[in-house]
Order: sequence, then C-alpha cells, then structure tokens
Amino acid sequence: MTPTTNRPNLARVFVALVLAMLLAALNQTILGTALPTIVGELNGANLMPWVVTAYILASTVMMPIYGKLGDLIGRKYLLVGAILVFLAGSVVGALAPDMAWLIAARVLQGIGGGGLMILSQATIADVVPARERGKYMGVMGGVSAFASVVGPLIGGWLSEGPGWRWTFWYNLPVGVLALLGSLLFLRPRAVAARPRLDIWGMVLLAAATTCLVLVSSWGGSTYAWQHPVILGLLGGTVAAGAAFVLVERRTPEPIQPLELFRDRNFNLSPLAGLLTSVAMSGALGYMPTYLQMATGATATEAGLLMIPMMGEMLLSSMVSGVLVSRTGRCKWMPVTGAAVMVIALVLLG
Repeated sequence: MTPTTNRPNLARVFVALVLAMLLAALNQTILGTALPTIVGELNGANLMPWVVTAYILASTVMMPIYGKLGDLIGRKYLLVGAILVFLAGSVVGALAPDMAWLIAARVLQGIGGGGLMILSQATIADVVPARERGKYMGVMGGVSAFASVVGPLIGGWLSEGPGWRWTFWYNLPVGVLALLGSLLFLRPRAVAARPRLDIWGMVLLAAATTCLVLVSSWGGSTYAWQHPVILGLLGGTVAAGAAFVLVERRTPEPIQPLELFRDRNFNLSPLAGLLTSVAMSGALGYMPTYLQMATGATATEAGLLMIPMMGEMLLSSMVSGVLVSRTGRCKWMPVTGAAVMVIALVLLG
C-alpha cells in the first residue's frame, strides 16, 4: 500500500485500523475498572500487579518484532494473526479459574495487542501522505481517548451486572469486526525475495526488555533494590543490551537499525512518549482502583469520575491532529501538553 491510495478505499482501510486499535485500547481501560472485582473473586490481590504487567511486558517485547516483520513481509496477515492471538487470550481470560490462568491470558493478549497497536499505526504511514498524517493519527489517538472514556463505564457496568468475565467476552464481537475489516480492506504486499530475519536481534531485544520490565515491576516492592534478583536482572539488561548492539551492527537486516539513533528527532520523540506514558499510566491504570478502594466508589461511579480527564484527552488529541495537518508545525504541542500534564499531576497528587 502506498500514500496514493484512493479516498474510498482509504476510508475502508482506516475503519479497519480504527477497529483494531479500539480492540486493544478498550481492553486495557475496561479491565482497569473491573480489576478489583476480579482479584477479589479469584483471591489474588497479591498478584494484581501482574495482571497489568503481563500484558505490558508481552506487548512491549512484541512491538518492535511486529514492526520489523511488517516492513519485510507486509502488515495485513500480521495484523490478522495479532487479532486472532488477542481473541484467543480473551477466551482464556474469560474462562480463567484462577490468577495463574488469568495472567497467562494477559500474556496472550499482550502478544496480540502489541501487533494491534503498532501495525494499525504503521499502516497509516503506508496509505496516507506525510502532510495529512497528523489528522489521521489524531483520530487514532482519539480512539484511545474514547476507549478511556467509555472503557471504565463498560468495565464498571459489566462487573456489577453480567459479571467480570464479560470484560473478556466482549472482545469477541469487536475482534470479529476488526478481523473482517482487515481481511476485506487491507491489501497484502507481494514479497519478491525471502526476507532475512534478525532472529538473534529479536531474542536479545526481548531478553533486555523483559529484564528491564521485571526490574521496574519488582524493584522496591517484591524485592529490595539491592536484592540479588534485582541486581541479576539489571546485569541481564545490560548484557543483553550490549549484545544486541553488537548483533545489530553486523546483521544485514537489523530489527533496529542503529543509524536511526543519529537523528535527534528519533531519539527525543520516543523519550518524550516514554516519560508521558510513565506519568499517565499511573493515573489511567490505578485511579479507578484508588477511587473504589480508598473512597468507596462503586465500579460504575469510578468510571464516571474518569470522564473529565478522558473527555479532554479525546478532544485535544483530535484537535492537535487537525492543527498539525493544517499548519505543518507540531513542536509547541508536546511542549505545552507536557507542561499542562505536570501541573495537573501536581494538583492531583
């Protein structure tokens, strides 16, 4: 697919991508509100962080792999496969008899969810000219914000009504729509030659990422920072990261071309995204739990109390995308947004 895609076909492709993005985004926000009910019924309050961490770990490991494979063999069938894996994880989660099965389901969902997020956004770059990309990516950001608005409400209603298992079953109809849209509207890309896969790069990147995520999850809570497990994981992160750099310098088709790091924008944009995600994930992931456990709000009330923040995210995401497409200027937006976010988090704290 190229940026010359005609408008009617672009609209159909975009709908398919929005559905895929919505599938992954709603899953996180719905589960956040239902999580206290889930861990209460399964008697797993001590394992509660792993329900979130398992998904984050699996999706983080898989994102660069999906991205590189999409460049090599095309994105259509990778997206279809990611949807199927995500739905399989949803079924396992809906049937989970205990926390171990629930965490395993979240790993499966993360493996698929990483593909849903990265492939749906990468495909936009394939079919939309660079100047117009802002408004489309703004809508994609708006999808996440929309999911953040309605997800807590749906999660609260499902927890108090049909039951928390429906927070997983609901994925099936949405997933089927995303699957049909991907199969019908996305074009496969012809692969002229057998692609060279950077297997060692994928393995080492996965190892370094896993160690780093476990350090951030276990350090200072499950284990003290000076505990041998944490120190070993830190050593594993450094060793796997160093080996990864050595492999990427020599492989003919690296999963992460190192010359990209010479570009300042390439370095600063992910860093800004990382810091923003770290700051916002706490509010998005744990605020519903805090409202229920500390203030006595019901699951539905917690969802309603999240609406002001999510509504503003939806509006600002879409407006900023349109402004970028019209003016071609974007630097002031993340700078202003970061400043406003800092002030808001200080007030919230």
